[in-house]
Amino acid sequence: MKKMLSLLLALMMIVGMMAGCSDSSTETSEPEEPNESNESTEPTEPTEPSGDDDTSSEEPPLDEVQYYNINLSEEPATLNHLINASVAGGTILTNILEPLVRNEWGEIVPAGCSDYEISEDGLTWTFHLRENYWNDGVQVTAQDYAYTLQMCATPATGYPYAADMYVIKNFEAVVSGEMDVSELGVNVVDDLTLEIELSYVCPALLNTVSFLPLRQDVYEEWGDRYGSEAETMTCCGPFVLDEWTHNSTLKMSKNEQYWDAETVKLEDVTYHIVTEEIARYNMLDNGSLDSLSVSDVDYIARFSAREDLNAIHYSSARTVMMVFNNEDPAFSNRNVRLAFSLAFPREESATYIFNDLNEAAWSLTPPPVTENGVAIRDATGEPLKQLVADNPDPKAVLIEGLKELGMSEDPADFEFELYMSGTNSKMHTMGEYWQQELQEALGCTITLRYDDYAIFSDNCSNGDFQVGYLSWGANADPSYMFNLFTSTSNSIPGKHNNPEYDELAAAVQQELDYEKRLEMFAELDNMLVTEDVAICPVVFGGGITFRYDYVYGVDESAFTDAGVKYVYTAGRES
Repeated sequence: MKKMLSLLLALMMIVGMMAGCSDSSTETSEPEEPNESNESTEPTEPTEPSGDDDTSSEEPPLDEVQYYNINLSEEPATLNHLINASVAGGTILTNILEPLVRNEWGEIVPAGCSDYEISEDGLTWTFHLRENYWNDGVQVTAQDYAYTLQMCATPATGYPYAADMYVIKNFEAVVSGEMDVSELGVNVVDDLTLEIELSYVCPALLNTVSFLPLRQDVYEEWGDRYGSEAETMTCCGPFVLDEWTHNSTLKMSKNEQYWDAETVKLEDVTYHIVTEEIARYNMLDNGSLDSLSVSDVDYIARFSAREDLNAIHYSSARTVMMVFNNEDPAFSNRNVRLAFSLAFPREESATYIFNDLNEAAWSLTPPPVTENGVAIRDATGEPLKQLVADNPDPKAVLIEGLKELGMSEDPADFEFELYMSGTNSKMHTMGEYWQQELQEALGCTITLRYDDYAIFSDNCSNGDFQVGYLSWGANADPSYMFNLFTSTSNSIPGKHNNPEYDELAAAVQQELDYEKRLEMFAELDNMLVTEDVAICPVVFGGGITFRYDYVYGVDESAFTDAGVKYVYTAGRES
């Protein structure tokens, strides 16, 4: 086996030291810390904790019947991982499909592959697959992983994270239609060996590129219906999706064909789709849910007083933001966007809307995202704070923007729409609060629009919005968040287009010097948030999860994509 470059080893060791989590299940993973004494990069199995916070070190015997009830706050728009861009969809996919590697308890561990090796020049990664099977008994092969990458590169797919895949040789050229997909740097050596060629050295490859498999025969059989119902897909992860009652429940059972089935203790998992907060809280209260993130102060106090519930505090790697449609006639003007961002009540929102469980955001990247141990947020210096201090009158900035557009310079004549990505009562509360605060600060008229996320996402993708509310989870590689806002990205619908930003975002992925990377990330953040004002950061996610004390094995680590693989119950009262 070929030895890796010593610099590459050092870089990967540092990249592995990341922290954070998202408000649901993230779809990404971080590079492992390699074993320097071994020429082959062989991830090690994680050490599973004995239980959740504040639980006794002496566990009761495992419950004879193993089941778990949890919540999804929205209906997945699709379970086709080629086009999924929602947290809800990713939460299910991480349980029913097996990526090449998983992020578990803070480290990369083998999943679909048993080990991998990197060529001396760092440009060829070879993955050796385990013997794993789809739930219908067909063996998972290297072709299944290769087919995913080929379909992601196919222009007609519209893969939302294409910009993250440009590291793969010829990927960008294939997506743009300049090359055929057969020229993509993905090679099937044999049934259990996959080779990926890169355009440049990328220590964070495992954190950047999606490695979920896809059965070509099943995908072609169902076509556009693939991933729309439980029966339209096969599963090769810890669980099988048995039933999907839309806007109600998704039911999974243990996948006996899974290579690591002996580790999986849960027999049945039910995700309840409950959009209303109070309904969710009542379900936790009466035991219909085993675990739930809680944000209401009254219910936090109520659940904290219960001896059978454990409270787990978390700071998620998620940024809540307002995204501007940079092609909208009004919001194509920087000063109009700037006025909105200057007037936005971040600190007040963190307190009054998010009950001080979240932190006001003055930059793009949430606190857990680091580079060589330095939080990207700290490296940026949060220049948006200084911009707000330098512009104490947002209304004057709005007037200047309206003047530049040739519109009435009276803010009272200016009206725009704030589009909220949900229809529940919490979403209405947030929208109405921001409507009131911004109208008072800017002197304009704001109308509110609400849609379920799937409809919201489609409309925004089609440019049918002015300012949209959404949140986005980061992964351990800082480049990921910045790639979302390149002109070639289909992820964030703001139509941000700055050639200098694109060039810098591409350059930082190839830069191996950490100090230079930090400087480049700071420049990217400054360009996005203060110079271009492409987005208005709101808060960084966080909260409290309450979980019954009979639940064990939940991975609370940063950027986890373990799903519920290791969860089990012990001591549940029948």
